[in-house]
Amino acid sequence: MSVLTLVSGKEDRTLRRIRVSDIARNPNQPRKYFDPEAIAQLAESIRQYGFLVPLVISAGMIITGHTRYKAAQKLGLASVPCLIADELTEEQIKAFRLVDNKV
Repeated sequence: MSVLTLVSGKEDRTLRRIRVSDIARNPNQPRKYFDPEAIAQLAESIRQYGFLVPLVISAGMIITGHTRYKAAQKLGLASVPCLIADELTEEQIKAFRLVDNKV
């Protein structure tokens, strides 16, 4: 079920709650180390306030939001808010990853 549809420019992106178990980590994620303390702090923030920024997924894989995904797993959440962006090109996906990871 769609929570919200965002219309911006050329494409619509739909915000949906997706089961954590249905989301795959992206093997091309540039960040290899995730600080456990930072994940614990983010998990506590999500527990208190919910998600302020959804994950972005394409073809069932995380494009942005690996740390939020790990925090959701730590909390044992069944589902998380995700923007579905299946129309992204590989170049756009790379750009999203770089911005998300501040590399």
